[in-house]
Order: sequence, then structure tokens, then C-alpha cells
Amino acid sequence: MDDFQSRLDTIDIDGLSDLLLSRSTPFKESELLKFAFPGMQIFDTSALELYQAHFILFHALYKLQDMFFENGRYLHVHFSSTIIKDIPDNGLCRHFEDNLLKFCCQQTENSAPYCEFHRKLKGESSLEELSIKFFYLDISNFSKLDDSTAEAFISGTWELMSNYEDYKNSFKVLDLPETSDTGLIKRKFKQLAKLHHPDTDNGSREDFMKINSAYRLLMRLVPLFDGVKI
Repeated sequence: MDDFQSRLDTIDIDGLSDLLLSRSTPFKESELLKFAFPGMQIFDTSALELYQAHFILFHALYKLQDMFFENGRYLHVHFSSTIIKDIPDNGLCRHFEDNLLKFCCQQTENSAPYCEFHRKLKGESSLEELSIKFFYLDISNFSKLDDSTAEAFISGTWELMSNYEDYKNSFKVLDLPETSDTGLIKRKFKQLAKLHHPDTDNGSREDFMKINSAYRLLMRLVPLFDGVKI
């Protein structure tokens, strides 16, 4: 892991922290990569090198996330919208709305961290979010991809970016967090399909088509990242 550590050591972590604090609008990963690795030409870099730079950057960001949390701030880490937000006071819901880039902030009972609605939703999504974080904190994952699997990962990322608004909206249509895997997507689609199928009493052709379209898009894009489960 000498290569990982030596490349991580080249990043100005304090400067990266200052950059994240310098504005209230989100950063795209490309902006942060340019800061972390000056001179790197993203479109002229091999897929494997780009994956490794991405991994090192996200490792550093999740390390910073812990530091910011200790100071009452939340660093939302995402390839298209990394941003720092103040953590709500006790008694306000701390569920972070990925699509809105803000906390719920609804009143909670007995100073609980989540409102009743989001407490019921956390379950699998919380575990998946934790899994993503610890994927990047486990430095053995830095060297687990080769040229071909890195190419699949990067190609999937670019396709996701080009369809990102539809991708986000599809999760919203299915009422799922963006961290959902294919298993959860299938289960939710099955549930909604039964509810909205045109042949049922309360069914609607329009609603069913919307749900089906969202499901098909997610089932095309989400598996693109099977080469590296994050």
C-alpha cells in the first residue's frame, strides 16, 4: 500500500478542508480531483488511474467527514454534490435529503435523531451508506480493480452522470434512497406494481408507466457498478 499512502500524502488535506468551507454550493468530483491532483487531465487519464485517484480523494473526504462531524458539521460526500452543512440541533430530524441537499429538520419526539417518518425509512439505507463509507476507508480496495474492471466502473460513472437527473428522479418515483441496490429496487417495484397496476381497482396506467420507466432506468444503471460494490 506504499503507492496509496504516497499519493494520499500529496493531497493538501487542510487546503481541501478550506476549499470545502469556502462556498455554500456543492462541489462536483471533477473540481475536487483538480484540486487534489493538480495537472491531472481527467479525459487523458487511464480508467485505472482515474479510479485510483477517485478512491484516494473519497478516502480523504470520508476522513474529513469524521473531523467535521466532531465540530457539529456534516460533510455530504457524493460524486456530483459534495457539500458541508450544519448538523441540526437535538430534537430536529437529522435525516439528510440527498436530492434537496438539506436536513429534514422536522421536530422529533424526546430529542430522537429522526422524525417518525424517516425513522421508518432508515433501515437498509443507513447500512448501505455506512457500507459505502467503509469501502473507501478500507485501503485494500484501492488495488482490487484491474484495467478492465476499472474501465467498467468509470464507464458506468460517466453514463450515470449523463443521466443523473433522470436517475435521481427515478429513485424519487420509487420512494427509495439513492444508495439502494438492485435487490431493494426490485422489491419496491414489485410492491408498487401490485398497488398501481392498471388491472387493479386503484390502479392507474399513467402511474404504472411512470413506475415502470423509473424501475427500468435504475435496473440499467445500478448494475453498472457491480464490478466494484460500493
